[in-house]
Amino acid sequence: MNSALVVFSGGQDSTTCLAWAKNRYDYVETITFNYHQKHSIEIEQAKKIAKILNVPNYVVTIDIFAQLGDSALLEVNKDQDINIPHHAKPNLPASFVPNRNAMFFTIAHAYAQKQGLKHIITGINQTDYSGYQILNLNTHSFIFQSQKHFL
Repeated sequence: MNSALVVFSGGQDSTTCLAWAKNRYDYVETITFNYHQKHSIEIEQAKKIAKILNVPNYVVTIDIFAQLGDSALLEVNKDQDINIPHHAKPNLPASFVPNRNAMFFTIAHAYAQKQGLKHIITGINQTDYSGYQILNLNTHSFIFQSQKHFL
């Protein structure tokens, strides 16, 4: 069966990816990450959209970012302004969460293997780059090349 896993935040980019996947694959599942982000409404939207589209949605909770992170994007830092430069890394936005997308992709890959899903789709937008190391194409290519033989 031609199957796919969509890394699904419930936002605009990943919802577009989900619609794209549903039109191209016989079977689609979604995986959503609760990393204790401020905008947790997206998690609820992901659940609702997946239900409407009749697609399984698996929610993974990741505690490590709240334990290690100093990002304004995290609920633990709810008083930090998300619209200013990062306090320790002024060349990055305050919302910088180190290795977030690498972790998401690695966990999604493990889940896809468990479920027997053949493709992973993620909606990482080039305009979100903002200097994030994980969002460059070389990093994604490396992750893909290192994991593709398992799918």
